Amino acid sequence: MATYNQIISQLNQIANNHQLINTFGEGDIWEISTSGDIMYPLMWVTTENAQISKATKSKILNFSIYFMDVVKNGEINEREVLSDQLSIAEDVLAQLNHPNYEWSFADNTSTLEDFTERFTDSVAGWKATISLKLPYSSNRCVMPYEGNTNPSTGGGGGSAAGTINVYLDGVLQSTTSSTNLNAETVNILWT
Repeated sequence: MATYNQIISQLNQIANNHQLINTFGEGDIWEISTSGDIMYPLMWVTTENAQISKATKSKILNFSIYFMDVVKNGEINEREVLSDQLSIAEDVLAQLNHPNYEWSFADNTSTLEDFTERFTDSVAGWKATISLKLPYSSNRCVMPYEGNTNPSTGGGGGSAAGTINVYLDGVLQSTTSSTNLNAETVNILWT
């Protein structure tokens, strides 16, 4: 399952492999001006938010991806910049739709919004809003916890009493109880 860090790394790799993108960056949009020397065209990623759904066993990460280049004085190349950056955005979106990634587009759609005369470098381009859907297991058994995490026992260490039900193909086969589920071993024999 891809982590947030791995997704940003894969976006960086996509930008590095595209022959018309010279710089990749990520963070808040205002950080573009403080990110050092930029060789345009630039691909910049900002994280918008995330949702987790136990019902659909999925998590959705929402990003804005900016594709931009410098507009010359007098805006003589603005239309060309917008055209080129839209083509680059389409390339990246096509790559993100490749089935080898662990995600899919949440709504099978991306919204693109053009912008002009932005930032200190007077750039134009496109902002693509995307939602990447990934599997989410909601598996608390893989958490790095020690001790009992059962809320009915105060969340601390110790043991808990309870009932153990054994089902086979949805049919209750056996029931037993225990005074210490923390240290219980259950042997199931197939007959």
